[in-house]
Amino acid sequence: CKPLLNINGDCMRLAQVISRLTGYEIHDSIGYPTPGCLGTYCGLERNMPTLTYEIERGLSHHQIVQVHVPAILEGLKVLEA
Repeated sequence: CKPLLNINGDCMRLAQVISRLTGYEIHDSIGYPTPGCLGTYCGLERNMPTLTYEIERGLSHHQIVQVHVPAILEGLKVLEA
């Protein structure tokens, strides 16, 4: 699966901040059915904003933390406003 941010429900502002810092594209569909997944269960069936974060394969734990933790923390600031 290509690295991306998959949004279900009202979480576009959060996704835009993370996208700007990671370069990940934002999609409202992953491109194939995902019955039982968190995005479907929470985001679509229960109207709870859900952001599924698909990280690229092959990154070390250090690389993931270095790139993605700051992006997530910055994105969470949007929710405080």
